[in-house]
Amino acid sequence: MLGRTATRGLKSVPATLRSSIIRQSVPVTGIRFITSSQSNKTVSPSVETVTTKIAEDKKAIKTYLDTLNNNELFGYGVIGMATLNKPILDLVIKLFPYTPIWLIKALVYKNYCGGDNKQQVLQTGERLAERGIKNMMLSLTIEACDNKEFSEGISIDYIVKESQKSIGEMLVPHTVKMIEATPAAEINDIPPGYIALKPTGLIENASEILLNYNKPEFKSKYDQLLKNCADICAIVDKSNKDLLKKYPARIAPFIVAVIDAERNDLQQGFSYT
Repeated sequence: MLGRTATRGLKSVPATLRSSIIRQSVPVTGIRFITSSQSNKTVSPSVETVTTKIAEDKKAIKTYLDTLNNNELFGYGVIGMATLNKPILDLVIKLFPYTPIWLIKALVYKNYCGGDNKQQVLQTGERLAERGIKNMMLSLTIEACDNKEFSEGISIDYIVKESQKSIGEMLVPHTVKMIEATPAAEINDIPPGYIALKPTGLIENASEILLNYNKPEFKSKYDQLLKNCADICAIVDKSNKDLLKKYPARIAPFIVAVIDAERNDLQQGFSYT
């Protein structure tokens, strides 16, 4: 399933690849108060400015909702009900592992996933572009969490290769399409495409390895996890270099690799100084 997260870098990844792994800054919109070096000088926005900002935000929300079809609106409604309060959310979390795929696809699949194949993902990218979202994040969401094994027929090598292919076959073409549809002077306004690397999908027993990454008995497995990530990042690095030759005016990266580690206790294995 191709579901389409800021991060920490890879420890021990070669310096040439680290450029592909960044900390993503998330802009925060709202009222900004600017103070000078003198504490008694404070500039605050006028009432008119605040009123205008609120009106613009309301218009943006309405415009976004107008782009959603009935299935997507229904899906957001289901998500809202499932997260209504903590008892309901806890119940949903317990039931989720037993929920059949067909039911997930009928309820919230389109709100979370870009598609099952290349064509569906590219179509999702185009639909996002229609809403003003010019980039997308790809992730091959095959994971073995909490020391569980992968399903029969799924291998780590398969996941690595499919992740590499998704960069060249989906992420790069979509990014190029967005750039080509934009005036040359605005080439840096197009945000980069993202490939999310899931540690729990790139090595078996990932949680145990990441929790014990600094212990000698886990070194070989941890090194293999880093290598799998580095192999994918190598494609990101090559893609950026190739695209830069075609679009030399571009300052921002074209493709960025990030680490999707949802559990805080697992992220220490992917930090570096």
